[in-house]
Amino acid sequence: MIAVRIFYDKVFENGENYLITQKNIGEKCMSVLQRQIEALEKKKEKINSQIKSLVEKRNQKLLMILNRDHNAMIDPDIIAGGLLYVCENASNPTLAKQWRETGRKFCRPQSKSKSESSQKTS
Repeated sequence: MIAVRIFYDKVFENGENYLITQKNIGEKCMSVLQRQIEALEKKKEKINSQIKSLVEKRNQKLLMILNRDHNAMIDPDIIAGGLLYVCENASNPTLAKQWRETGRKFCRPQSKSKSESSQKTS
């Protein structure tokens, strides 16, 4: 409060400086805000880039499923129809649970060393 009062008194000692001081404070405030905006924009660009990268990885995983040997014999229309069926029935909890479990098995297969070590100990 004292600092504000001292500043206030000095500004009004010389009426000309009041407008200049007010303008300088406004410019400084705006430049600080502009720098903050620019920093957030950079963060936003980085996050968007990370999202794009993750989406591409996910899409590559889906393509891996379609490119498996046993899928080579399936008619592309059947695959497209199956995908449409999944999209239409994804809200069915029973089907969604089954598909999710199958997907997890595909996306997170157990390594051979784990399965071999568990067979040896049995």
